[in-house]
Amino acid sequence: INPKVDEFIATEYLSGRNMACKMLYFNDELKRTACAERVNYIMAKVAPSGITGNTSFGRLINEPNLIELSRKALETVASQIDCQLNGIFTVDYKEDSRGFPKITEINVRHVAFTSSMAAGG
Repeated sequence: INPKVDEFIATEYLSGRNMACKMLYFNDELKRTACAERVNYIMAKVAPSGITGNTSFGRLINEPNLIELSRKALETVASQIDCQLNGIFTVDYKEDSRGFPKITEINVRHVAFTSSMAAGG
């Protein structure tokens, strides 16, 4: 494809919903959670996937399974690097063709969606 690239990575195509679980920890204790689905994106036409960095339309969802998966993932990472969980974390998911959520990334910071939830109460 590109003669200057020696190696490529193949990954599973995840055709399902694009979701996120926001987690607030203080002194290693989970205080609050909120799950959301990203439905539409700002400037979606400029990206081949239709996914850009900013959601133009999303919705809060009740997904206890995402909360549990996110909790386990964050606690596993924290134990591996020997640190306490403090602050806001966002665990991103895409569902596979059977509807099973797969973690695509973990953000250790405040993201735009959390300010929308705060504004909504």
